[in-house]
Amino acid sequence: MNTDYPAFAPLRLGGQTCRHRRPALYCPGQWFLFCAAISILLGLLAAPGFAATIPLESAPAGLTVMPTPTGTPTPLAPADWLREGLRQQHNGNHAAARAAFTTFLSRAPRDPQAADALFHLGESFQADGLHTEAITAFEDFLRRAPTHARRADAQFHLGQAQQALAQWEAARSAYQDYLKNGSPWLAYDVYQRLAEIAAAQEQPGAVTAAYQAAVSAAPNRVLALRVREQWAAYATGRADFAGALAQLEAILTVAQNAPYQAEMHALAGDAAWSLGQRAAAEKHWRTAIALAPSSSYAYQALIRLVDNDLPVDAFTRGQVDYENGAYQPAINALETFLAGQPGERRGAALALSARSYQGLENYPAALATWDRLLNSYPNDAAWASAWLGKAETQRFANNRSGAIATLRTFVQRFPKHAQAPDVLLELARQLERSEDYRSAASYQALLADSFPQHKAAANALLRAGINRYRLNEVSAALTLWQRGLKDYPAAAEAPTLRLWLGKGLLAQRKRSEALTAWQAVVNQAPESYAGQRARTLALQAGLALTVEARFLGETGLLSQSDDGSRAFAERWLRTWAKTGSGVTDLARLDQRIGRDQDWQRGQAYLALRLRGPALEALELVRTRYWNDPLLVYQLALAFEELGTYRLSVISAARVIALAPGKSVSDTPIFIQRLAYPQHFADLVAEEATRFAVDPLLVYAMIRQESLFEPGAESSAAARGLMQVIPSTGRWIAGELGMLDFQESDLYRPWISVKFGVFYTMRGLRAANGNVATALTGYNAGPGNAKFWRDRSGPDEDLFYETISIAEPRAYLSLITAHLAHYTRLYGSR
Repeated sequence: MNTDYPAFAPLRLGGQTCRHRRPALYCPGQWFLFCAAISILLGLLAAPGFAATIPLESAPAGLTVMPTPTGTPTPLAPADWLREGLRQQHNGNHAAARAAFTTFLSRAPRDPQAADALFHLGESFQADGLHTEAITAFEDFLRRAPTHARRADAQFHLGQAQQALAQWEAARSAYQDYLKNGSPWLAYDVYQRLAEIAAAQEQPGAVTAAYQAAVSAAPNRVLALRVREQWAAYATGRADFAGALAQLEAILTVAQNAPYQAEMHALAGDAAWSLGQRAAAEKHWRTAIALAPSSSYAYQALIRLVDNDLPVDAFTRGQVDYENGAYQPAINALETFLAGQPGERRGAALALSARSYQGLENYPAALATWDRLLNSYPNDAAWASAWLGKAETQRFANNRSGAIATLRTFVQRFPKHAQAPDVLLELARQLERSEDYRSAASYQALLADSFPQHKAAANALLRAGINRYRLNEVSAALTLWQRGLKDYPAAAEAPTLRLWLGKGLLAQRKRSEALTAWQAVVNQAPESYAGQRARTLALQAGLALTVEARFLGETGLLSQSDDGSRAFAERWLRTWAKTGSGVTDLARLDQRIGRDQDWQRGQAYLALRLRGPALEALELVRTRYWNDPLLVYQLALAFEELGTYRLSVISAARVIALAPGKSVSDTPIFIQRLAYPQHFADLVAEEATRFAVDPLLVYAMIRQESLFEPGAESSAAARGLMQVIPSTGRWIAGELGMLDFQESDLYRPWISVKFGVFYTMRGLRAANGNVATALTGYNAGPGNAKFWRDRSGPDEDLFYETISIAEPRAYLSLITAHLAHYTRLYGSR
């Protein structure tokens, strides 16, 4: 963290930082200095240098701690306040940013950068939804800086704020000013906003004109389709179904993605039906179902057909209902299908019906339906998988022993069936979870014996050996691992087989042979999880790996001359990235990128702090030049400068993947640090110190969780740099006494890092400091992590192999590799 000047922070509650939303203190005109003085006072009261020193867990939640000065802060120069405002703005702490910008303006009103500070002040108001204050700031900026380069951006921001406050005419005027003076690449976006304003004023002619202009100005086909979607939605809202249908049909003439086509057909069917075009509506709805039967739009189309007494095939109806969670209607439709004439798909219908009963948690009915399939249709294509389905239902019903019996029956009766390998895998998995490791190992070995060409054969031998190792049958385990390496030397599991081979040999006190096995792991996959564990185990055993130098990047092209500089990295790039690129000057962004309309559009959006569409545009740039290493390298640098860190990281990683060595540590340190950066270093340093967590671990987690993108969101609604889910965020906010927390705060870097590091600290405490357990708990929940740790005991490798869910296993593996890179690049832990 930069300690040259105190950071403005909000008042503290319960010993922890809490942001309060209170009226803004920006005042124009003659009151400016007075308001600034008040702002300075509040900012100083909130500054870390004045924070009360109450321990984290000793202050009651919700208690306002009065600030106690701990020393006289060093007076700051005006430029320091401007830098502080930009830092806080970058970190998403806009209240603190406003305090700093206001202080700068009060101390240096005639400074050449005063206009910049005023502009950023308006941005910070806008970011917190303080639209009235934002309008005042931007109007003041436009009045004071008539020739400033960012006047057009200020006009756009002004239009946004006025639109939010329903000041329609003022907003329209501001947007029109931007159209005259701003980026032409965003004209289509501005026209959409003008359409929204016209709609709010009930001016349909103006809406149509604005949408038509937006379609014409759209930079690409996808954006033009989005405009037409909005146009169709507007027309539908006005009951202008002919207008809506015209836009939807225009979309369908060029749409290519099947689920998207299904959505448009479903909507077009609705519009056509409202116009009395029954045949056309029916055709659209049926097409939606045929294109994407598992989509919600197919379900919507199905409902329309059924509600309007249009016939639907019973099997199709059951399938669409099941895929959309309408389990009872699915059962009803499928039983209707099954009651009809005998024919194909009866097994598939029974399988869907059984899964629908399972979805309703009616397990007896589900099991009866599976048995009906198994007993009545032995020649059906769905018959073999029904054994797995029945076992799954038994497991859901908490009858694991029944599931195991079902799977065993299949293996005993049909040992050579094509489905047998999948059944053997599931049977072994369930036996492992029942802690019957001997039986699990037997079935895993049986899979490798009976189906040696199966893709899971090498993994089966690996796991069979691990299960023997659990039973302290080390010799049997070694035999299985050695067989795996002999029969499948190029398998993806080979490094892990060697890792465990070394563990088994060491257990038998065969130290030199264990060292040989672990050296082979590091030679083969130095940056893999197995490679990291092999290095750790060798170190713990006091065994010296002779191939360590390669991982440290001290061989080949990367000699002692790598000083970490950009110049060295670019000389290295020139030694191999010579063909096809035509790049002549790496220090200057290639003109192909600079002239790229998506590059220009992305920058224009970033200038307006519209990050989502900016990243979308810049992603197109990244993919366009993905196979040219020199251009991708330039993009890695340019993306970092723009603050689009995710794109920078993956571009740097792409350079590494295209390089001859293809491993991180075989590339110059400068490029490695682009791929493993330390963005938001001030926040990480502060929170890591506060909660006593290794900052390098925090960087490794952020890189894995979000690639340093503040707006990242997962399919499970995890948000922000450290991917905190809202429910966990609310709990953390309560623990920290942050009474005004809102879920959207998780996108603010200063909140996300604070919450993520706090949660990591709690996980480490619960795991008695064990990093692997804590990381697994961060990803899969502390309850799961404790369960797996209790099963495995203290052995870190057994713990990893005990994790029965793919995602946390991968997460632990990747974080381990990331942490190794951060430790190597930025210092010892």
